[in-house]
Amino acid sequence: MMADKETKKRMSFVLKLRNYFTTGLLILAPTVVSLWVFVQVFRLFDGIFGRFYTKYLFEKFEIFERHKILKIPGLGAITLIVVVILIGWLGRKYAGRKMFALWEKAINRVPLVNRIYIAVRQLSDSFAQGGGI
Repeated sequence: MMADKETKKRMSFVLKLRNYFTTGLLILAPTVVSLWVFVQVFRLFDGIFGRFYTKYLFEKFEIFERHKILKIPGLGAITLIVVVILIGWLGRKYAGRKMFALWEKAINRVPLVNRIYIAVRQLSDSFAQGGGI
């Protein structure tokens, strides 16, 4: 009889831990995915634009001597921030809304990508409307 109560307590404790773990994952997943995507996009922009700025702007206008600087970290991040701001500005305009509607229509036709896009879109809509955690 005592063993049954002890077993129930352990099972209850294990179930609580499992529920806490699941809740923690649900809370952390959007943040981790967002951070991972941001880091990947940052690396992409920093790699592309960092080399572009160094090669075409700095060397062309001889701002820095060739042997003193090869790449300035962060120029890609600045470019990324400017691009996000421009997309936000464009999205608020009528033509931008129409363009993004066409973009979503095209994305929704691509298998697998459309599922990911829809999930991320619903999540971001939820946070934008104040329904976030």
